Amino acid sequence: MHPGFEDDASTPGRRIWRTAHWPAVGSGIATVVLGTLTAFLFAASSFMLAYVHFDSRAQQVLAGLFMLVLVVLMASLTALVWRDMRGKLGGSIALDESGMTLHLAGGRSLIHEAPSCREFVPYADVAAVETRLESYGAQGLANMQRAYRLTRHRGPPIFLFEERALATMLSNRPLQGIAAEIAGRARVPLNDLGMVQGRGGILAAWLTAAPDWSASSVPESTQKRLWARAALTGSTVMLVFVMMWILSAVL
Repeated sequence: MHPGFEDDASTPGRRIWRTAHWPAVGSGIATVVLGTLTAFLFAASSFMLAYVHFDSRAQQVLAGLFMLVLVVLMASLTALVWRDMRGKLGGSIALDESGMTLHLAGGRSLIHEAPSCREFVPYADVAAVETRLESYGAQGLANMQRAYRLTRHRGPPIFLFEERALATMLSNRPLQGIAAEIAGRARVPLNDLGMVQGRGGILAAWLTAAPDWSASSVPESTQKRLWARAALTGSTVMLVFVMMWILSAVL
């Protein structure tokens, strides 16, 4: 599907942007695979603890705790990918003469609180469209993303969407053109707030926290360092995937 707004043939002057479906399909497949592995690991650990002979009670307890940790980690990863899939299921923004109609899925951000949005926003109520780069570092890794939100004169801001895994081969298509057309139709500025650092938590996936939108941008020297760290992380992840693929092919 075309990444930008397209004219609605049924309504003159109306333009619609819809999210692509293939990212949700990919996340759905990953959810099924991870869920299957989690179930298999749980069954295998239960069988081992029930039927495998251990030399001592202490060894059995340690083995049980180790298997429990693995099951919890796999289940947590499955839940994370499931949330990611739900956030990619559908989504559209329609620009009309007097306002915009938002149909945005809940969970469209893995870090920001982004509940589902089914709302018509008049252009007169739009104050600005804001964007910023966000860096999340954890355990030597770094994730760079760009977030977009809509601020209003009345009512709370609305989180629109985000570009993920910037500076890597896994990044999604740029969304700045989408945000620019929204701002242009509403005749409000598209404000770039610079770059901020958030809490990366565990592997930039769990216990993360985005900084407040009033946070100041980090200095230029810090931005260059964070970009380099994000690019290095992306290269490392791709190298690991390649090595795993080679090992699976050999074995």
